[in-house]
Amino acid sequence: MRDPQLLQMIARSYVRSYPSISAHDLAVLLEEHHALDQLNELLLLIQEEGVQQKAFRYAQVVSAHPLTEAQRLALSHALEKRFGMPVILQEEVQTDLIGGLKIFSQSWSYDGSVRGRLTRLAQALKT
Repeated sequence: MRDPQLLQMIARSYVRSYPSISAHDLAVLLEEHHALDQLNELLLLIQEEGVQQKAFRYAQVVSAHPLTEAQRLALSHALEKRFGMPVILQEEVQTDLIGGLKIFSQSWSYDGSVRGRLTRLAQALKT
């Protein structure tokens, strides 16, 4: 069933209820409305709605290896403190980073990768 208004309503409800509604609850709701095939579209709507309501912020985290649960929690807490709101991490693994991580969130970015550090060191040595 393709109902953009239903998806928008679900996105608004999710953002208002975040973080008390679980991903499982969201999946059940989509299944009840025969809209599981629209999950990707819904995730984009949730992200837009969250930003509009300033309820939470997304941060893309690129790392050389998958984050452990402890690393994920520590990073979430640090970013929540920095931005003053809950942060939802979107993780990506890129083995060519060697180590460390990169973080992107709206207009803010951080490059703590080994490759980034070596590049900054090489530039500093040239000057």
